[in-house]
Amino acid sequence: GLLGRGAVQLNPVQGANTNVVARGNWVLETLLCMKMPPPPPDDEVAIVESTIEQDNPTPREISEARRSNAGCAGCHAVMDELGFALEQYDGFGQERAEYGEGVAVDSKGKLPNGQSFNDAAGLATLIAETPAFRMCVAKQFGTYLLGRQMNDAESCRVRQTAFAAPVDVGLQDLLLSVTEQAIYTSMESQEP
Repeated sequence: GLLGRGAVQLNPVQGANTNVVARGNWVLETLLCMKMPPPPPDDEVAIVESTIEQDNPTPREISEARRSNAGCAGCHAVMDELGFALEQYDGFGQERAEYGEGVAVDSKGKLPNGQSFNDAAGLATLIAETPAFRMCVAKQFGTYLLGRQMNDAESCRVRQTAFAAPVDVGLQDLLLSVTEQAIYTSMESQEP
């Protein structure tokens, strides 16, 4: 599926290294159109990282340290969980079962609503069933088609189309219904 594509895996990583936070934030922003607040100051992050006792901590152990800090817990409880699903892929999009030295990848996680997933495919299935995903995809696609950001009225019409679509509608049908909006079929809403 989409979350297993190499291009998706290459986007929020640093070289060959993966980053649970960046990957989770990418899912939030790109697939759900949600923004997280900015991180705390660097000195607060350094304090959290100094509490990690292992020499080579896993991404989950690092996440647990972040979540133990009240200033970090709220955002990382969401971002990190989504990022774990993508850890089954390395920074080049190749599937992997371990990080190295026999340390197994743990790609299980939970959505904020408590639904569990085992991997990227499970996360994709759960996300695809949400109204937020349908609305976000419609908005992203609509913006791409226009070649510019939509104004409030255009964005509202596209969101209404996505919201009105049945939950089981396929992505292709959803996107087709977006293209049938007047903003794409008439010149009156086009900005210079």
